[in-house]
Amino acid sequence: MIPELLQHPDPGQLVTTTSPEDIVRALRELEAEDAWPEWTLELLDRLFIVWAVTAIVRRGDEQGLAELQSTLDYACHRTRNRSALPETSRQRWLIVSDMLEARRQGLIGRDPDLILNRKHVRRLLSLLQAGETAQAELAAALVKQGVEVSDGRLSQLLSLMEGHGLLEKRKDGRENRVKLTDDGKRHTQEQTPQASPATPAKNGKGFMHLLRGDYEELELRKKAA
Repeated sequence: MIPELLQHPDPGQLVTTTSPEDIVRALRELEAEDAWPEWTLELLDRLFIVWAVTAIVRRGDEQGLAELQSTLDYACHRTRNRSALPETSRQRWLIVSDMLEARRQGLIGRDPDLILNRKHVRRLLSLLQAGETAQAELAAALVKQGVEVSDGRLSQLLSLMEGHGLLEKRKDGRENRVKLTDDGKRHTQEQTPQASPATPAKNGKGFMHLLRGDYEELELRKKAA
């Protein structure tokens, strides 16, 4: 049975009257056999996007960014009915999470080790060893290797890698071209680099206490993804 909160008729009202903590509590009520109603997906889209924009523009709110990332991770990977979540929604929410991660890392500094084990990152580094490459050519190379990544997802991954100092991007007409930085080249040459543990935001007794386990496991998943 879908919780009442996830069927609320006015998402705009929920933006200011509810919190990520409330959403996680509602998501925890879902049962394995529950489907995801279209209205619930639209409601969560609205909340996640508005909250993400607000968190990104707020100065120095590392904990707020981490809380919303944990909420997105729960929605994508931890609900009992996660297997029924449409892949389009999952990918959209993962993109929002990557935007938050890029902002969070901007606050605490670059650390390529945090993202080297993300899915496709090492493959992209390997493909870029040959030199500067157009983003479209990079996408085509992935397809040849049997890797299906949407244009939007690829752009998000490249931006994340750029934010951590692994590559540089430049405009060439209407096209993006990317190349490895010195750090990126160094990481392609390392055979068994060790990922450094992420430093979580300090937890208090509120929402982060509730999601402590979710947040810590989210960081582990990022290393293993």
